Amino acid sequence: MKSEALKHAMYYGLLIGIVLIIRFLCGLLNPTLSGLGNIVTMVLLVWMTFKFSSNCRDQIFDGMWSYGKALWYIIQLAFYGSMVSAVFVLVYTSLVPSFFEGITDLIATSLESLEESGVYSETMVDELQKTMDTMFTPRSYSAITLIANLFNGFFTGLIVAAIVKNDNPFASTTPNDNNE
Repeated sequence: MKSEALKHAMYYGLLIGIVLIIRFLCGLLNPTLSGLGNIVTMVLLVWMTFKFSSNCRDQIFDGMWSYGKALWYIIQLAFYGSMVSAVFVLVYTSLVPSFFEGITDLIATSLESLEESGVYSETMVDELQKTMDTMFTPRSYSAITLIANLFNGFFTGLIVAAIVKNDNPFASTTPNDNNE
């Protein structure tokens, strides 16, 4: 891939990362509206991915772009956006340790009710609690955010790359030899 395309992906990946940060903050500020915020930001992310990919195809690749190149560009776009978002989540969760309190309290209550109902034994509940304690640390939560955003970007890329690909931009304007 051309170095201009890499710069393009880095620059616009930053903008994708900002939208991912907004999605994270929507869930924090008003949990009841987080579902609506997720839908709006997901639509915005798909639209941005389409626009940025089309822009890269037209400006850097002169309108000629295979599916593989388009997908690779979108994966890079998702990677840079995910990195920006994951760094923000890492810093935020490190500076605001109360972020995990609500989650861990809810899980602890759920585990206690499972133990009381007899569904799980005490040792199983203890093991689940240890797993949850390990999972809900700033580093692991940031890594989970990174991976989730990358998967989301990859699956979005599978569709958007098929739309923005253009193997031969002159195919529709080339005269047909059979019509002479």
